[in-house]
Amino acid sequence: MSAYLFRKQQSHAVGITVLFILIFLFLYSLLFQDLLWLQVVMVIFTLYGCYFLLVPLYARSSPPLENGSYKPFVSVFIPAKNEEAVIASTLSSLSKLSYHKDGKPNFEILVIDDGSSDRTGEIAKEFQAKFPFVRVLSRPVMKKSGKSAALNDGLRHSKGEVIAVFDADTQVDSGFLSASVPFLFPDHVAGVQGKVKLYNSDVNFITSLQNDEFLIFNHLTQKGKDLMNAVTCLGGNGQLVKRKALEEVAGWNEESVTEDFDLTFRLLLLGYEVRYAEHAILWQEACSNWSALIRQRVRWGEGLLTSCFDFFIPLLGSKVSWIQKLDGILTLSRILLPFWVITGYVCEFCFLFENNTREPILTSILLTAMTLFFFITMGIGVNRESPGSWKEVIKKVLLYWLYTLIWVLVLPFSYMNYFKINRAVFWDKTIHKGMAEEPLAYSASRIPQ
Repeated sequence: MSAYLFRKQQSHAVGITVLFILIFLFLYSLLFQDLLWLQVVMVIFTLYGCYFLLVPLYARSSPPLENGSYKPFVSVFIPAKNEEAVIASTLSSLSKLSYHKDGKPNFEILVIDDGSSDRTGEIAKEFQAKFPFVRVLSRPVMKKSGKSAALNDGLRHSKGEVIAVFDADTQVDSGFLSASVPFLFPDHVAGVQGKVKLYNSDVNFITSLQNDEFLIFNHLTQKGKDLMNAVTCLGGNGQLVKRKALEEVAGWNEESVTEDFDLTFRLLLLGYEVRYAEHAILWQEACSNWSALIRQRVRWGEGLLTSCFDFFIPLLGSKVSWIQKLDGILTLSRILLPFWVITGYVCEFCFLFENNTREPILTSILLTAMTLFFFITMGIGVNRESPGSWKEVIKKVLLYWLYTLIWVLVLPFSYMNYFKINRAVFWDKTIHKGMAEEPLAYSASRIPQ
Protein backbone atom coordinates (compact mmCIF):
# COMPACT_ATOMS: atom_id res chain seq x y z
CA MET A 1 0.00 0.00 0.00
CA SER A 2 1.43 3.35 -1.01
CA ALA A 3 1.69 5.82 1.85
CA TYR A 4 1.44 8.60 -0.72
CA LEU A 5 -2.14 7.50 -1.34
CA PHE A 6 -3.17 9.49 1.72
CA ARG A 7 -1.24 12.64 0.90
CA LYS A 8 -4.36 13.97 -0.79
CA GLN A 9 -7.91 14.04 0.51
CA GLN A 10 -9.83 11.05 -0.81
CA SER A 11 -13.02 11.37 -2.84
CA HIS A 12 -16.24 12.12 -0.98
CA ALA A 13 -17.72 8.71 -1.85
CA VAL A 14 -17.13 7.24 1.62
CA GLY A 15 -18.36 10.39 3.34
CA ILE A 16 -21.56 10.41 1.27
CA THR A 17 -22.11 6.70 1.98
CA VAL A 18 -21.68 7.21 5.71
CA LEU A 19 -24.07 10.17 5.63
CA PHE A 20 -26.77 8.06 3.95
CA ILE A 21 -26.22 5.29 6.52
CA LEU A 22 -26.62 7.77 9.37
CA ILE A 23 -29.83 9.14 7.84
CA PHE A 24 -31.16 5.63 7.24
CA LEU A 25 -30.48 4.57 10.84
CA PHE A 26 -32.14 7.72 12.14
CA LEU A 27 -35.29 7.18 10.03
CA TYR A 28 -35.36 3.45 10.81
CA SER A 29 -35.16 4.10 14.55
CA LEU A 30 -37.84 6.78 14.37
CA LEU A 31 -40.29 4.82 12.22
CA PHE A 32 -39.88 1.40 13.82
CA GLN A 33 -39.15 2.65 17.36
CA ASP A 34 -36.11 0.38 17.52
CA LEU A 35 -33.02 1.66 19.29
CA LEU A 36 -31.39 -1.70 19.90
CA TRP A 37 -28.56 -0.98 17.44
CA LEU A 38 -27.90 2.34 19.14
CA GLN A 39 -27.87 0.74 22.58
CA VAL A 40 -25.28 -1.79 21.39
CA VAL A 41 -23.11 1.00 19.95
CA MET A 42 -23.28 3.04 23.15
CA VAL A 43 -22.43 0.02 25.32
CA ILE A 44 -19.39 -0.73 23.15
CA PHE A 45 -18.10 2.82 23.36
CA THR A 46 -18.84 3.03 27.09
CA LEU A 47 -16.81 -0.09 27.82
CA TYR A 48 -14.11 1.12 25.45
CA GLY A 49 -13.87 4.49 27.17
CA CYS A 50 -13.90 3.02 30.67
CA TYR A 51 -11.19 0.53 29.79
CA PHE A 52 -8.73 3.14 28.60
CA LEU A 53 -9.54 5.40 31.55
CA LEU A 54 -8.98 2.67 34.12
CA VAL A 55 -5.88 0.98 32.68
CA PRO A 56 -3.47 3.88 33.32
CA LEU A 57 -4.73 4.25 36.89
CA TYR A 58 -3.62 0.79 37.89
CA ALA A 59 -0.82 -0.09 35.48
CA ARG A 60 2.74 1.12 35.43
CA SER A 61 4.00 3.08 32.43
CA SER A 62 6.44 1.37 30.10
CA PRO A 63 9.82 3.17 30.28
CA PRO A 64 11.86 3.79 27.13
CA LEU A 65 14.51 1.25 26.19
CA GLU A 66 17.84 2.04 27.83
CA ASN A 67 20.50 3.16 25.38
CA GLY A 68 22.82 5.89 26.55
CA SER A 69 24.43 6.28 23.14
CA TYR A 70 21.12 7.09 21.39
CA LYS A 71 21.06 10.86 21.23
CA PRO A 72 20.01 11.93 17.72
CA PHE A 73 20.18 15.53 16.60
CA VAL A 74 16.74 17.15 16.86
CA SER A 75 15.29 19.85 14.63
CA VAL A 76 12.68 21.81 16.57
CA PHE A 77 10.01 23.30 14.29
CA ILE A 78 7.86 26.28 15.22
CA PRO A 79 5.43 26.95 12.35
CA ALA A 80 4.05 30.45 12.89
CA LYS A 81 1.82 33.02 11.24
CA ASN A 82 1.08 36.35 12.94
CA GLU A 83 2.21 35.21 16.40
CA GLU A 84 4.00 38.34 17.62
CA ALA A 85 2.20 38.14 20.99
CA VAL A 86 3.73 34.76 21.91
CA ILE A 87 6.71 33.92 19.69
CA ALA A 88 9.31 35.58 21.95
CA SER A 89 8.09 33.71 25.02
CA THR A 90 8.07 30.42 23.12
CA LEU A 91 11.60 30.88 21.78
CA SER A 92 12.81 31.89 25.23
CA SER A 93 11.39 28.68 26.65
CA LEU A 94 12.68 26.36 23.91
CA SER A 95 16.17 27.92 24.03
CA LYS A 96 16.49 26.53 27.58
CA LEU A 97 16.08 22.90 26.52
CA SER A 98 18.66 20.80 28.35
CA TYR A 99 19.40 18.40 25.49
CA HIS A 100 23.15 18.46 24.91
CA LYS A 101 25.89 16.32 23.42
CA ASP A 102 29.60 16.89 24.00
CA GLY A 103 28.69 19.98 25.98
CA LYS A 104 26.83 21.63 23.09
CA PRO A 105 23.10 21.93 22.24
CA ASN A 106 22.14 18.82 20.30
CA PHE A 107 19.24 20.55 18.60
CA GLU A 108 18.37 23.40 16.30
CA ILE A 109 15.29 25.61 16.45
CA LEU A 110 13.71 26.48 13.12
CA VAL A 111 11.02 29.18 13.15
CA ILE A 112 8.98 28.78 9.96
CA ASP A 113 7.42 32.19 9.42
CA ASP A 114 4.56 31.52 7.01
CA GLY A 115 4.13 34.96 5.46
CA SER A 116 3.28 36.81 8.68
CA SER A 117 2.05 40.39 8.33
CA ASP A 118 3.05 41.36 11.87
CA ARG A 119 6.40 41.35 13.72
CA THR A 120 6.64 37.54 14.09
CA GLY A 121 9.59 37.22 11.70
CA GLU A 122 11.35 40.28 13.07
CA ILE A 123 11.13 39.03 16.66
CA ALA A 124 12.32 35.57 15.62
CA LYS A 125 15.33 37.06 13.85
CA GLU A 126 16.32 38.85 17.04
CA PHE A 127 16.63 35.40 18.66
CA GLN A 128 18.51 34.14 15.62
CA ALA A 129 21.11 36.85 16.19
CA LYS A 130 21.38 35.89 19.85
CA PHE A 131 21.43 32.08 19.65
CA PRO A 132 23.50 30.19 17.05
CA PHE A 133 21.07 27.24 17.13
CA VAL A 134 18.05 29.38 16.16
CA ARG A 135 17.21 29.88 12.48
CA VAL A 136 14.32 31.63 10.74
CA LEU A 137 12.81 30.33 7.52
CA SER A 138 10.70 33.07 5.92
CA ARG A 139 8.11 31.74 3.49
CA PRO A 140 6.83 34.22 0.88
CA VAL A 141 3.17 35.17 0.98
CA MET A 142 2.52 33.71 -2.48
CA LYS A 143 3.72 30.25 -1.46
CA LYS A 144 1.09 27.66 -0.45
CA SER A 145 0.13 28.51 3.11
CA GLY A 146 -0.92 26.36 6.06
CA LYS A 147 0.71 24.53 8.93
CA SER A 148 1.41 21.33 6.98
CA ALA A 149 2.94 23.20 4.05
CA ALA A 150 5.13 25.17 6.46
CA LEU A 151 6.25 21.96 8.20
CA ASN A 152 7.14 20.29 4.89
CA ASP A 153 9.17 23.34 3.93
CA GLY A 154 10.95 23.10 7.27
CA LEU A 155 11.70 19.44 6.63
CA ARG A 156 13.53 20.38 3.44
CA HIS A 157 15.63 23.02 5.24
CA SER A 158 16.50 21.08 8.41
CA LYS A 159 19.10 18.48 9.29
CA GLY A 160 17.68 16.70 12.35
CA GLU A 161 17.34 12.94 12.52
CA VAL A 162 14.27 13.67 14.66
CA ILE A 163 11.74 16.45 14.06
CA ALA A 164 9.98 18.01 17.06
CA VAL A 165 6.92 20.18 16.37
CA PHE A 166 5.69 22.89 18.72
CA ASP A 167 3.03 25.55 18.29
CA ALA A 168 4.00 29.21 18.60
CA ASP A 169 2.23 29.55 21.98
CA THR A 170 4.21 26.78 23.67
CA GLN A 171 6.14 26.59 26.93
CA VAL A 172 8.20 23.47 27.62
CA ASP A 173 9.89 21.85 30.55
CA SER A 174 13.66 22.10 30.01
CA GLY A 175 13.91 18.30 30.09
CA PHE A 176 11.27 17.75 27.40
CA LEU A 177 13.61 16.29 24.78
CA SER A 178 15.57 14.25 27.33
CA ALA A 179 12.29 12.71 28.51
CA SER A 180 10.87 11.97 25.06
CA VAL A 181 13.69 11.19 22.60
CA PRO A 182 14.68 7.85 24.25
CA PHE A 183 11.27 6.39 23.30
CA LEU A 184 12.31 6.67 19.64
CA PHE A 185 15.21 4.26 19.95
CA PRO A 186 13.42 1.09 18.67
CA ASP A 187 13.19 0.86 14.89
CA HIS A 188 9.43 0.24 14.96
CA VAL A 189 8.71 3.46 16.89
CA ALA A 190 8.27 6.44 14.58
CA GLY A 191 6.84 9.07 16.89
CA VAL A 192 6.39 10.27 20.45
CA GLN A 193 3.77 12.59 21.90
CA GLY A 194 4.36 14.69 25.00
CA LYS A 195 1.88 15.54 27.75
CA VAL A 196 0.02 18.78 27.06
CA LYS A 197 -1.09 21.12 29.83
CA LEU A 198 -2.76 24.55 29.65
CA TYR A 199 -1.06 27.57 31.17
CA ASN A 200 -4.20 29.73 31.21
CA SER A 201 -6.50 27.13 32.77
CA ASP A 202 -7.57 29.49 35.56
CA VAL A 203 -8.63 32.39 33.31
CA ASN A 204 -12.32 31.49 33.20
CA PHE A 205 -14.89 28.68 33.17
CA ILE A 206 -14.17 27.76 29.54
CA THR A 207 -10.42 27.36 30.01
CA SER A 208 -10.94 25.28 33.17
CA LEU A 209 -13.15 22.85 31.23
CA GLN A 210 -10.46 22.46 28.57
CA ASN A 211 -7.90 21.89 31.31
CA ASP A 212 -9.95 18.96 32.63
CA GLU A 213 -10.20 17.66 29.08
CA PHE A 214 -6.43 17.76 28.49
CA LEU A 215 -5.12 16.90 31.94
CA ILE A 216 -7.48 14.08 32.82
CA PHE A 217 -9.20 12.50 29.87
CA ASN A 218 -6.74 13.08 27.02
CA HIS A 219 -3.81 12.22 29.27
CA LEU A 220 -5.38 9.07 30.72
CA THR A 221 -6.58 7.86 27.32
CA GLN A 222 -3.16 8.41 25.72
CA LYS A 223 -1.45 6.68 28.61
CA GLY A 224 -3.89 3.76 28.42
CA LYS A 225 -3.35 3.35 24.70
CA ASP A 226 0.42 3.42 25.17
CA LEU A 227 0.28 0.78 27.91
CA MET A 228 -1.85 -1.53 25.74
CA ASN A 229 0.23 -1.00 22.56
CA ALA A 230 -2.86 0.43 20.89
CA VAL A 231 -3.05 3.57 18.71
CA THR A 232 -1.39 6.40 20.61
CA CYS A 233 -2.10 9.59 18.67
CA LEU A 234 0.24 12.40 17.73
CA GLY A 235 -0.90 15.89 18.69
CA GLY A 236 -0.33 19.12 16.84
CA ASN A 237 1.86 20.36 19.67
CA GLY A 238 4.70 18.44 21.35
CA GLN A 239 5.13 15.68 18.76
CA LEU A 240 8.45 14.09 17.81
CA VAL A 241 8.78 12.08 14.59
CA LYS A 242 11.77 10.38 12.98
CA ARG A 243 12.83 12.01 9.71
CA LYS A 244 13.12 8.58 8.09
CA ALA A 245 9.47 7.79 8.83
CA LEU A 246 8.32 11.23 7.69
CA GLU A 247 10.10 10.79 4.38
CA GLU A 248 8.46 7.39 3.93
CA VAL A 249 4.99 8.97 4.17
CA ALA A 250 6.01 12.03 2.10
CA GLY A 251 5.76 14.41 5.04
CA TRP A 252 2.67 16.03 6.51
CA ASN A 253 -0.56 15.96 4.53
CA GLU A 254 -1.08 19.47 3.15
CA GLU A 255 -4.73 18.69 2.39
CA SER A 256 -5.61 17.86 6.00
CA VAL A 257 -6.72 20.34 8.66
CA THR A 258 -5.70 17.86 11.37
CA GLU A 259 -2.29 16.87 10.04
CA ASP A 260 -1.31 15.28 13.37
CA PHE A 261 -4.19 12.75 13.40
CA ASP A 262 -3.68 12.08 9.69
CA LEU A 263 0.03 11.41 10.22
CA THR A 264 -0.72 9.01 13.09
CA PHE A 265 -2.70 6.68 10.84
CA ARG A 266 -0.37 6.91 7.86
CA LEU A 267 2.47 5.80 10.13
CA LEU A 268 0.29 3.06 11.60
CA LEU A 269 -0.52 1.63 8.17
CA LEU A 270 3.21 1.35 7.48
CA GLY A 271 3.68 -0.70 10.65
CA TYR A 272 5.06 2.06 12.88
CA GLU A 273 4.08 2.84 16.46
CA VAL A 274 3.70 6.09 18.38
CA ARG A 275 4.59 6.27 22.09
CA TYR A 276 3.30 8.58 24.83
CA ALA A 277 5.90 10.26 27.05
CA GLU A 278 3.94 11.42 30.08
CA HIS A 279 7.02 12.98 31.71
CA ALA A 280 7.72 15.19 28.68
CA ILE A 281 5.68 18.24 29.67
CA LEU A 282 4.59 21.21 27.60
CA TRP A 283 2.07 23.99 28.11
CA GLN A 284 -0.14 25.73 25.58
CA GLU A 285 -2.89 28.33 25.54
CA ALA A 286 -6.55 27.32 25.78
CA CYS A 287 -9.37 29.08 23.92
CA SER A 288 -10.75 31.70 26.29
CA ASN A 289 -14.18 32.28 24.70
CA TRP A 290 -16.94 30.16 23.20
CA SER A 291 -16.57 31.59 19.70
CA ALA A 292 -12.89 30.60 19.45
CA LEU A 293 -13.56 27.20 21.02
CA ILE A 294 -16.42 26.31 18.68
CA ARG A 295 -14.44 27.45 15.64
CA GLN A 296 -11.50 25.30 16.76
CA ARG A 297 -13.71 22.25 17.31
CA VAL A 298 -15.47 22.63 13.95
CA ARG A 299 -12.03 22.52 12.32
CA TRP A 300 -11.00 19.52 14.41
CA GLY A 301 -14.26 17.77 13.57
CA GLU A 302 -13.74 18.32 9.86
CA GLY A 303 -10.25 16.84 10.05
CA LEU A 304 -11.36 13.86 12.14
CA LEU A 305 -14.20 13.10 9.75
CA THR A 306 -11.78 13.23 6.82
CA SER A 307 -9.40 10.83 8.57
CA CYS A 308 -12.28 8.51 9.45
CA PHE A 309 -13.40 8.29 5.82
CA ASP A 310 -9.82 8.07 4.49
CA PHE A 311 -8.44 5.40 6.82
CA PHE A 312 -11.34 3.25 8.05
CA ILE A 313 -11.40 0.83 5.09
CA PRO A 314 -7.59 0.64 4.64
CA LEU A 315 -7.26 -0.08 8.37
CA LEU A 316 -9.69 -3.01 8.09
CA GLY A 317 -7.44 -4.64 5.51
CA SER A 318 -4.15 -3.76 7.17
CA LYS A 319 -1.76 -6.14 8.91
CA VAL A 320 -1.53 -4.24 12.20
CA SER A 321 -2.08 -6.07 15.49
CA TRP A 322 -5.63 -6.88 16.55
CA ILE A 323 -5.53 -4.39 19.42
CA GLN A 324 -4.32 -1.64 17.06
CA LYS A 325 -6.98 -2.53 14.50
CA LEU A 326 -9.78 -2.56 17.09
CA ASP A 327 -8.61 0.62 18.80
CA GLY A 328 -7.98 2.30 15.44
CA ILE A 329 -11.49 1.51 14.21
CA LEU A 330 -13.10 2.80 17.41
CA THR A 331 -10.81 5.87 17.49
CA LEU A 332 -11.76 6.77 13.92
CA SER A 333 -15.48 6.12 14.32
CA ARG A 334 -15.93 7.88 17.67
CA ILE A 335 -16.21 11.14 15.76
CA LEU A 336 -19.67 9.88 14.71
CA LEU A 337 -20.85 9.56 18.32
CA PRO A 338 -22.53 13.00 18.35
CA PHE A 339 -24.78 11.94 15.48
CA TRP A 340 -25.80 8.83 17.38
CA VAL A 341 -26.45 10.93 20.48
CA ILE A 342 -28.71 13.21 18.43
CA THR A 343 -30.56 10.16 17.09
CA GLY A 344 -31.11 8.82 20.59
CA TYR A 345 -32.37 12.11 22.03
CA VAL A 346 -34.71 12.86 19.11
CA CYS A 347 -36.16 9.35 19.01
CA GLU A 348 -36.68 9.11 22.77
CA PHE A 349 -38.41 12.51 22.73
CA CYS A 350 -40.74 11.40 19.94
CA PHE A 351 -41.47 8.11 21.69
CA LEU A 352 -42.85 10.02 24.68
CA PHE A 353 -45.89 10.99 22.61
CA GLU A 354 -46.64 7.48 21.35
CA ASN A 355 -47.81 4.25 22.92
CA ASN A 356 -44.50 2.48 22.70
CA THR A 357 -44.58 -1.14 23.81
CA ARG A 358 -41.17 -2.15 22.52
CA GLU A 359 -39.12 -4.44 24.74
CA PRO A 360 -35.44 -3.96 23.94
CA ILE A 361 -33.09 -6.79 24.79
CA LEU A 362 -30.75 -4.33 26.44
CA THR A 363 -33.05 -2.88 29.07
CA SER A 364 -33.01 0.63 30.43
CA ILE A 365 -31.66 -0.82 33.68
CA LEU A 366 -28.55 -2.12 31.93
CA LEU A 367 -28.02 1.15 30.10
CA THR A 368 -28.44 3.10 33.33
CA ALA A 369 -25.89 0.84 35.01
CA MET A 370 -23.46 1.36 32.12
CA THR A 371 -23.89 5.12 32.37
CA LEU A 372 -23.22 5.09 36.11
CA PHE A 373 -20.18 2.88 35.57
CA PHE A 374 -18.78 5.37 33.05
CA PHE A 375 -19.38 8.32 35.38
CA ILE A 376 -17.76 6.46 38.28
CA THR A 377 -14.76 5.64 36.08
CA MET A 378 -14.42 9.30 35.10
CA GLY A 379 -14.70 10.25 38.76
CA ILE A 380 -11.84 7.93 39.66
CA GLY A 381 -9.72 9.46 36.92
CA VAL A 382 -10.58 13.01 38.01
CA ASN A 383 -9.69 12.26 41.62
CA ARG A 384 -6.39 10.66 40.62
CA GLU A 385 -5.23 13.50 38.36
CA SER A 386 -6.87 16.41 40.17
CA PRO A 387 -7.60 15.37 43.79
CA GLY A 388 -10.46 17.06 45.61
CA SER A 389 -13.56 16.46 47.69
CA TRP A 390 -16.22 14.12 46.37
CA LYS A 391 -18.45 17.11 45.66
CA GLU A 392 -15.73 18.71 43.53
CA VAL A 393 -15.16 15.44 41.69
CA ILE A 394 -18.88 15.01 40.93
CA LYS A 395 -19.06 18.61 39.75
CA LYS A 396 -16.09 18.17 37.42
CA VAL A 397 -17.51 14.96 35.95
CA LEU A 398 -20.97 16.44 35.33
CA LEU A 399 -19.55 19.64 33.86
CA TYR A 400 -17.24 17.68 31.59
CA TRP A 401 -20.17 15.55 30.40
CA LEU A 402 -22.14 18.70 29.55
CA TYR A 403 -19.06 20.21 27.93
CA THR A 404 -18.68 17.23 25.57
CA LEU A 405 -22.17 17.94 24.21
CA ILE A 406 -20.60 20.84 22.32
CA TRP A 407 -19.71 18.21 19.70
CA VAL A 408 -23.41 17.69 19.05
CA LEU A 409 -23.48 21.33 17.95
CA VAL A 410 -20.25 21.47 15.94
CA LEU A 411 -20.28 18.13 14.08
CA PRO A 412 -23.02 19.08 11.58
CA PHE A 413 -20.95 22.15 10.63
CA SER A 414 -17.83 20.00 10.38
CA TYR A 415 -19.66 17.67 8.02
CA MET A 416 -20.75 20.60 5.84
CA ASN A 417 -17.17 21.86 5.68
CA TYR A 418 -16.02 18.40 4.65
CA PHE A 419 -18.21 18.59 1.52
CA LYS A 420 -17.01 22.02 0.44
CA ILE A 421 -15.80 21.90 -3.17
CA ASN A 422 -12.17 22.89 -3.77
CA ARG A 423 -11.75 23.99 -0.18
CA ALA A 424 -8.33 25.38 0.60
CA VAL A 425 -6.33 24.38 3.65
CA PHE A 426 -5.02 27.51 5.30
CA TRP A 427 -4.19 28.93 8.71
CA ASP A 428 -7.41 28.82 10.74
CA LYS A 429 -6.11 29.01 14.26
CA THR A 430 -6.77 30.46 17.67
CA ILE A 431 -5.56 34.00 18.23
CA HIS A 432 -3.03 33.75 21.05
CA LYS A 433 -2.73 36.37 23.76
CA GLY A 434 0.26 35.01 25.68
CA MET A 435 0.57 34.53 29.40
CA ALA A 436 1.16 36.73 32.42
CA GLU A 437 3.93 34.54 33.80
CA GLU A 438 5.74 31.31 32.96
CA PRO A 439 4.17 28.08 34.23
CA LEU A 440 5.91 26.36 37.09
CA ALA A 441 8.57 23.98 35.83
CA TYR A 442 7.69 20.34 36.17
CA SER A 443 9.66 18.62 38.90
CA ALA A 444 12.93 17.33 37.47
CA SER A 445 12.80 14.41 39.86
CA ARG A 446 9.79 13.09 37.92
CA ILE A 447 11.69 12.99 34.65
CA PRO A 448 13.49 9.70 33.98
CA GLN A 449 17.23 10.16 33.55
